[in-house]
Amino acid sequence: MTTPSRFRRAGRGTPMVLFLTSALIGSAFVAGCGSSGNGTTAPNGVAVTMAESQVQLARTVSAQAALTYPYREDAFNWYVNDILGGNSMSGTITQTNPATYTAPPAVPAAGEIVVKAVSQSDTTLWAADTLAVLFTIKHVDRLNGNDAAGGGAWNNPLKTITYTLQQAAEEGDTVLVHPGTYNAALGEDDYITPGQDVTLRGVSADSCILEIEGYVNPADGATFESFTMAVPMGEDPNYAIHTYADCTVRDIHTTYSYDRSAIKLIGGTQLVEDCEIINTSGVIDDRGMELVDGAHVTVRSCTFTGWSYGIFVNNESDPLIEGCTFSGNMDGVNNNGGTGMTSEPDLGGGARGSLGGNTFTGNTQAGVLNRTASFIWALYNTWDNTPPVEGPPYPCDIENTGGGTVITQAP
Repeated sequence: MTTPSRFRRAGRGTPMVLFLTSALIGSAFVAGCGSSGNGTTAPNGVAVTMAESQVQLARTVSAQAALTYPYREDAFNWYVNDILGGNSMSGTITQTNPATYTAPPAVPAAGEIVVKAVSQSDTTLWAADTLAVLFTIKHVDRLNGNDAAGGGAWNNPLKTITYTLQQAAEEGDTVLVHPGTYNAALGEDDYITPGQDVTLRGVSADSCILEIEGYVNPADGATFESFTMAVPMGEDPNYAIHTYADCTVRDIHTTYSYDRSAIKLIGGTQLVEDCEIINTSGVIDDRGMELVDGAHVTVRSCTFTGWSYGIFVNNESDPLIEGCTFSGNMDGVNNNGGTGMTSEPDLGGGARGSLGGNTFTGNTQAGVLNRTASFIWALYNTWDNTPPVEGPPYPCDIENTGGGTVITQAP
């Protein structure tokens, strides 16, 4: 595609050409526009060739300037929208050649900017061209989308989450999923993997249903939020979410009795908040959340109901747990540790800085079961009894079976 030039020349008139190249820092999305091969030629011999025409928010693209005749090196001053070096509203550019243009965090007016290079040896010589700055949102709509022809814009959505994550989404993108049920019949894979620093977000957890046989596996820096997890009829998956990565899980609703646990976090530093992890099968079974291998997770404002263990803490994990509700489980929190290991959840007032605010009610064995020698801090919480009762007999608020202590009142 040939793009119009903006040019000025005076005096001897050494032609200069500005190349916006495809060199990227990170994983920027730059859709090629390119020149016709000869560039855009004006009567005074100044030409502008754009190898790329689009860049997403906060991404970078390399720009290079050169004099075309006589062939000699020159230094250039770079402008964005006629501001030397640009600014936070239109993006910035380095004073090097090649230069690095960094797009702003929000789309500028008219959705584009003008990058200009001015010769330092003859300021009457310059060249400029436009660069479109795009939103980082990819829309997915099962009813109106098209994976083959859709580009991901709100008025040209893609159809499946799987295609969008695998073929269209770049690092830093948000994949925004419109209402509906997304399953194998639509073309979804059994395993959904939001890539590094990608956000997979439903417009609301009530209306966005992800029905898969496998699980969601977010990568480092990814966010998975605002979905209800469903299970295909006749299937019995192990997990709804399973990851080793440092990621965020937010506003996720589950109702199925998973074969292992609804959420399994292995090592890493995660944030899980505003989730409803509920087993509605009528049979107490397995684990709402399982933490192993030193999971350093923050669990905030979540509900765990109907499990053998609302949260099962194992293998040197040290979760910060605050503002959560544990009701109708066998044990609300089971601090298991593991053979020769210890785990130390902070349920309020401990080393991780939990504010407490957890509610333990109607659990058939214990609100908190500590099977390790650890001292577990659990201040500022609500229990079935005031002060909390240690058992057995069951049901009780606290149970210690490993020689440790659950501290429920400040010393």
